[in-house]
Amino acid sequence: MKIISYSKIKICRAIVLLTFLLLPVFLTGLYAQVGKQPIIGHWDLTVDMGNNQTVPSWMEVKLSGFKTLVGYFVADAGSARPISKVTMEGQKVTFNIPPQWESGSNDLYFDGTLDNDKLSGTITTPDGKKHSFTGVRAPSLVREKTPVWNKPVKLFNGSNLDGWETQKADNQWVADNGILRSPRPGSNLLSKEKFNDFKLHIEFRYPVNSNSGVYLRGRYELQIIDSKGEEPASVLFAGIYGFLTPNEMVAKAPGEWQSYDITLIGRRVTIVANGKTVICDAIIPGITGGAIDSKEAEPGPILLQGDHGTIEYRNIVINSMTNYNRISSIDIMRGLTLVLMLFVNDLNMDVAPSWLGHASAEFDGMGLADWVFPGFLFIVGMAIPFAFSRRFSAGQSVREISRHILTRSLSLIIIGVLMLNSGRVNPELTGFNKNLWALLMYLGVFLYWNDYPNKENNFFTVTGLKFAGLAIFAFLILKFRSGQPANNGSLITGWWGILGLIGWGYLVSAFSYVLCRDSIVKTAVITLFFLAMNMLSDLKLLEFFNPVKPVIGIIIDGNVPFIVLSGLIGGLLIKKIPIKEFQKSVLVFVGLGIFYLLAGFFLRRWFIISKIQATPSWALICSGISFLVFIILYWIVDVRHKIKWASFLQPAGENSLTTYIAPDILYYLIWSTGIPLLIYKQSHEPLIVVAGSLIWALLMVGLTALLARLKIKLRI
Repeated sequence: MKIISYSKIKICRAIVLLTFLLLPVFLTGLYAQVGKQPIIGHWDLTVDMGNNQTVPSWMEVKLSGFKTLVGYFVADAGSARPISKVTMEGQKVTFNIPPQWESGSNDLYFDGTLDNDKLSGTITTPDGKKHSFTGVRAPSLVREKTPVWNKPVKLFNGSNLDGWETQKADNQWVADNGILRSPRPGSNLLSKEKFNDFKLHIEFRYPVNSNSGVYLRGRYELQIIDSKGEEPASVLFAGIYGFLTPNEMVAKAPGEWQSYDITLIGRRVTIVANGKTVICDAIIPGITGGAIDSKEAEPGPILLQGDHGTIEYRNIVINSMTNYNRISSIDIMRGLTLVLMLFVNDLNMDVAPSWLGHASAEFDGMGLADWVFPGFLFIVGMAIPFAFSRRFSAGQSVREISRHILTRSLSLIIIGVLMLNSGRVNPELTGFNKNLWALLMYLGVFLYWNDYPNKENNFFTVTGLKFAGLAIFAFLILKFRSGQPANNGSLITGWWGILGLIGWGYLVSAFSYVLCRDSIVKTAVITLFFLAMNMLSDLKLLEFFNPVKPVIGIIIDGNVPFIVLSGLIGGLLIKKIPIKEFQKSVLVFVGLGIFYLLAGFFLRRWFIISKIQATPSWALICSGISFLVFIILYWIVDVRHKIKWASFLQPAGENSLTTYIAPDILYYLIWSTGIPLLIYKQSHEPLIVVAGSLIWALLMVGLTALLARLKIKLRI
């Protein structure tokens, strides 16, 4: 027997030990290398079928083992089918799968290119036809907030199809004695209202071998099919078609009434079928066949499938979620600052306490009115990260988002300039008085910027109304004469008006977010830059910009952008810090609030606190107050879920532009009559003047709510 030396044994042991230690490192590195392939994930696809028609599709790519890419694919119809191998070479992504419901006997071929985290290419269907497609990453739809549900609402009134519309012209649906019936295959039926997260109760009945389905947000089919006695399957009763299988088969016999109780929060769904929980808090990977689109980040309707078989529905009741994935305190603070703005604007400051109004230009100090507007600017900035992250999640390109920013900013600037000039009308030179000019101007604003319902189906009507608004603007601008030397008596930009200032601040801050995305450090650098610009401008060190100040003076002065960007930093912090770690948010916001206040009072040595002069000390102090006010609201509303007390602010928070403009229309109408209807303004009692203006502000919020019910609300 050959004897192995002790040294050789030690060497062998060392090799085995080293191999044992290095193998996990090697495997981890290999996994990480393969796992870095950028195609891995879920993709929402849009396929061009020609003739201005697109259909949705979906794809998942994942790793099988250490090097093989596999996945699932959903076409515009049918269920999710497996992809045995996805090939990625460079930026090219290809695979082929057997036909499912398509005509033709060939495989379906996918040939795409991944560029800048977006897909494009062609899909060749089994019948040999080629269709181009585009794709974006599917949004996660993760919700961090605890759901707060609205009151239950009946989607079907039991007597007619009000609130519903058919997907195709062929309408076979009838409402009869509390039952919504599809007696034959025809069109699908969609709710006109769209929903994000919700609880839905729905009852249904079908005959033998019939088939229907309820599409959640119009994208995820909950199957309804005669399945009694069958084994559970994702394509049978109570399954999320092709994805989620119920844990037991609870279908009743045909001809019996049955029910689903559905809770959908983001992608997480719970299905209670006939009183039994068969799917519990499961994640829906993507859209199912027959979805209305692949825009998963957007709200969608409840769709009742009517193109398969006979079906009856009744007792359709929905609870939608309040402010889905939104920070409710942002809406409430927006509403609060708007109400205060209406209040201080209405005050008769000859009688009201001076601390409620604006301080004079040379006075080193501020009143309540001097914080209200920067408080609104601050909340404009806070909302930006949430609004634009939804747009990016929905797959919008930087070009599309940039166009949105420019359109919105320009609209606010135009309305602001028109409002500013309404007080400069010379009746003799213009041909009619300033009240009529202003009323016609506001009519044009509502005609052009109203958020018309069902725009797609009323294209020519809506277009005609918008052109009427443009015609009014053209007429008023041509007729306008001020009788003043500025701009030869024509319109001036002046200080741009309140809405114009908001437009400029939004323009700078929105593009800053597009540039920096969720980087707090980069955003802080830009914020400090505009603070420095504000200081230099106040010290008269930027006079060389005077030639362009009439156009971009608000940007050069730095004051308004600094305030909005400070709000943007606040929004980024709230977005990054989970609500369950609210203590951290409180500490950060209180710290920032105190820091801003101290910095503002420190700069007071060189810059007085003045809104009229737009000094940096004023901007810092107002932003510091805004940080502190917001975190108090955040703790009450979003952490403690105490929101009902603020319901009166909801119309103002959701329809801020309408809320701001509506009082002006009433003012001009009242002034046109010559009757002093606002009698509280004539009082010499401060309490009556203050109470009257407060009631006026609240009534304007009520007016906004009434206009919204009448489908009159401005949306830019």
